[in-house]
Amino acid sequence: MAEKHILDACCGARMFYFDKHDERVLFQDIRNIETTLCDGRKFIVKPDVTADFTEMPYPDNSFAMVVFDPPQVIFYNKDLFKKNNVPYPHDDWTMQEFLETAKKMTNEGVFGISFEEDSLFYLPYLMSFGGGILSDDLSELIIDSPNSIEALEFYSNLRKKYHVAPLKSESASATMAQMFLQQRLAMHLSGRWLVPKYRLDANFDWDVVRFPAGACGSIVPLDASGWAITKSSKNKDLAYKLVHFLSSKQSSQKFTESGLITPARKDVAESEYFIDNHKPQNAKVFIDAIATSKSTPVSVNYNEVLDILYLKTEKFFN
Repeated sequence: MAEKHILDACCGARMFYFDKHDERVLFQDIRNIETTLCDGRKFIVKPDVTADFTEMPYPDNSFAMVVFDPPQVIFYNKDLFKKNNVPYPHDDWTMQEFLETAKKMTNEGVFGISFEEDSLFYLPYLMSFGGGILSDDLSELIIDSPNSIEALEFYSNLRKKYHVAPLKSESASATMAQMFLQQRLAMHLSGRWLVPKYRLDANFDWDVVRFPAGACGSIVPLDASGWAITKSSKNKDLAYKLVHFLSSKQSSQKFTESGLITPARKDVAESEYFIDNHKPQNAKVFIDAIATSKSTPVSVNYNEVLDILYLKTEKFFN
């Protein structure tokens, strides 16, 4: 294990990687399965180590980098829900329940749910419907698959058919985060990175809930970041000291205090620094959603893929 400098704590089908057998990475996941998804694709999870990321069997300082990042969730304005006498969403809600909730919350200049045309924000819909952007082996586009089309139509209809999400002309230059803070959005699909801003600027009560379940469950993309030392570094000893400091329990606590990250360290993720008395109250959802998440598929030519996506989704979204 000494040569494995990178730990992927929730590797899934290894869609994060160009080389799914990268010898530098120790692939870990709680699942060890080979199954067929609802769209007929094979989904294979074969980790090097079968383990729960909350109970990892490694001593301290085992890796230079840990691949781990929080999934997307639904932020919601609790005050608006109370005002409209609508029950708060729950973590096992379905896509239909989500739609009905968005309808009930759309009134008096307030929209039920956010809408963004960047692939990051419609990828959860694609995945939960059994579709996607790229195949698991990254060899082909699947945005035209029946399940992907169904997901894009559902997402598009939030804006164009049901009008529970704002049109471009209605959001104008405002971002979805700004509209949420202005209480013009009852729900907002986004990630942990917005927690510090909402803690600071929101003058209303809010919380988070899991993304709703589609035909294949509640599936959102999972990414990560971390630190490593390049083999060409001229100051490996100093670089190691920096990485050691940045990945320490104390540093992770400091990073976590702001609300910006979901820590990769179990001793911090389960502490008051993450599951604390600050908003969101349901912070554990960022951890729980990982079990059914999938790594974001990125290929070598992903910029070209994004250009294709823009052309294909334009007809749906506008």
